[in-house]
Amino acid sequence: MTTTATHLTIEQRKQEVGRLQTRLVCSLLVYAMLLTSAAALVASIYSPGIDQDPQRLIGINAISTAVGGCLFTLIFLLPVTRWIGSRAEESRVLPIWFFVGISYGIFTVFLIGASLPFVFAFQINILNFRSIGMFLDDVIDAFFRAPLSGFTFGVFALYVGFIAGIFYSVGAWLIDMLNRMNYPHAYSDPWIEAVGDMLPPTRRWASAAAPWLSVIGPWAVAILLGGAILLYATTGPIEFLARFRLG
Repeated sequence: MTTTATHLTIEQRKQEVGRLQTRLVCSLLVYAMLLTSAAALVASIYSPGIDQDPQRLIGINAISTAVGGCLFTLIFLLPVTRWIGSRAEESRVLPIWFFVGISYGIFTVFLIGASLPFVFAFQINILNFRSIGMFLDDVIDAFFRAPLSGFTFGVFALYVGFIAGIFYSVGAWLIDMLNRMNYPHAYSDPWIEAVGDMLPPTRRWASAAAPWLSVIGPWAVAILLGGAILLYATTGPIEFLARFRLG
C-alpha cells in the first residue's frame, strides 16, 4: 500500500533509501532492546526457597541485568539488523519476520545468561568499590563461566525467549511495513495489498496518512509496544510471569 508515485532522481533516491535504512535499523534496535530488557527481567524471576513466593529483581540488580542482556544481545542483533537495513526497500512478509523473531528470542535468552557472570562482576566490584585488580580477575573468570551460564539460563528460559520472539516478529513486521509506506519504489507487502483490494477505503486512508505514518509509525510501534511489554514485565502479576520460566 505504497504512495506518492513521484519520480526521484538517483541522488534523491539514495537519500531516501538512506533515511529508510536508518529509521528501520534504529527503530528495530530500540524495540529489541526493550523486549530484551523485559525478557531478562521475566527470566530472572526466582524463588527464594521451597514453597516460597517467586521474587523479581529490583533496583540496581534489575537494571544491570537488563543492560547486560541488551549489550550481549547486540552480538546477534547488530549484524541481522544491518543486513535487513541494507534491504530496506524489500517487502518481508510476516512468516519471514517470524523466522527472524524466533531466532532472536532463542539467541536472546542464551546471550542474557552469558552476560550474567559479567553483570555479577560489575555488581560485586564496582558497586562495592573493590580494587581494579580484583575486578579484572573477576572479568577474566567471567569469560570462562559465560558459556555454562548462558546454556543453563537459556535452557530454563526458552519459553520466555519464544514469547519474546513472537512479540518481536509482529512488532518488527509493523515497523518494516510502516517504514516503507511513503517510499514510491518500495516493494509492497502482498498481504496488506490484499486487504486494500478487499477494503478500498483503507487504501485511500493509508495513501493520505503515509507521509507522517512512515516517519512516526516505526518509532511509535517500537517505543509504545516495547515500552508496554517492559512495563508489564516489571509490574505484572509475578505468579503468572513466573510460569514462563521452566526452573
